[in-house]
Amino acid sequence: MRSLLAAAGLVLLLALPGGMAHNGLGFPHVNPQRLDLAPDVTTPVELAFVESMGFQQGDANATGFEAGALFALSIVPPANGSVEVALRRGHDQAPGDLVRNWTASGSATQVLGARLPANDTYTLWFHNPGQASVSTQFFYDQSCNCAGKPIPSEIPHGLVIFNADTFHAGWLHAQVFEPPALHAKVGVGTLEPGGAWPQDFHELAESAAGRAVPGAQGRVHDFNVTSTGPTRFYFLAQGVSVDASALPRDPQQRVDALMLTPSFETGTGGPPAKTPLPALLPLLGLGLAALVLRRR
Repeated sequence: MRSLLAAAGLVLLLALPGGMAHNGLGFPHVNPQRLDLAPDVTTPVELAFVESMGFQQGDANATGFEAGALFALSIVPPANGSVEVALRRGHDQAPGDLVRNWTASGSATQVLGARLPANDTYTLWFHNPGQASVSTQFFYDQSCNCAGKPIPSEIPHGLVIFNADTFHAGWLHAQVFEPPALHAKVGVGTLEPGGAWPQDFHELAESAAGRAVPGAQGRVHDFNVTSTGPTRFYFLAQGVSVDASALPRDPQQRVDALMLTPSFETGTGGPPAKTPLPALLPLLGLGLAALVLRRR
């Protein structure tokens, strides 16, 4: 296998053991949270992204948020009002430097984004500006090169973000597997090193429906992109609908049934002639994605 890849001038990004996929239970960032706010009350929620491979326990940034990463907050606004949200650096004892702030209102799920300025701890500060108590639900995510993430059924229109790098001029072939219980749309794009997200995001392609995988359940979204030099590509997966009848009762199995799982292949010369890893995708979607694609 390796000799064939080398002869073709390919560098395959393989999943490496030693980590876990985002399972929605052991990792806080893809778990939906409910927040009840009394009138004129501010509540901080300190964030954690513990899957980062670049930090060890005891490091200054053990929470795992990384400079330049894309941060996404998927939030269901209150039915009877609005919520003001501020993303700030630091812990929840006192408000730190402001990164970005938003107002969540209306009837539809909102996806609110920012680019993280530093390796640091971050806290979301929620404020109810109204005269009545309100409730909201949310989850958050950070872009990463990782094995899988679910979109919680409680917030089916939420967003998760994957990324993959090319290290030289060449091509990247990517697949994002979608399990039968979840329908999502997936887009790929780039962002300049100093660019802001989402306003400076350059979308290259979008897959709204995906394609059937022969002999397997679920669908796969395919992408082929090229680069003229080292480039980070971001894959934005947003939920469209969830088939509640296809979800198991067991909590872990339920999360596995909503797992989006990517695979990436990169190289120089001509792109691959056919889909490289179709057999792995349904396995990853069944909860066997206990692997992490390590960053460079």
